[in-house]
Amino acid sequence: MVTATFDTTEKVPVFSTSAMLNAITVREILERIGIPVSLNYESLEHETGIQAGLYSVIKLLVPREKSDEARRVLEAESPTGEIFSHAA
Repeated sequence: MVTATFDTTEKVPVFSTSAMLNAITVREILERIGIPVSLNYESLEHETGIQAGLYSVIKLLVPREKSDEARRVLEAESPTGEIFSHAA
């Protein structure tokens, strides 16, 4: 018998981007220090009729209790602000 488990932890966005490479990079940074990350993909095509790519917005979600730590890490990892300029 297989038992399904559901993660009921409240998650909040700490970063958003339209570039998958940025999302993966940020996810790797956070997961490397033990912060679990979920990716949420949103397409704006159905709202605007304009196709801006496979996904128009990729949001990185972390557990609420880890969100302050995640934001501090992203700020520390961003000396120039280039890749992390889309923090949520």
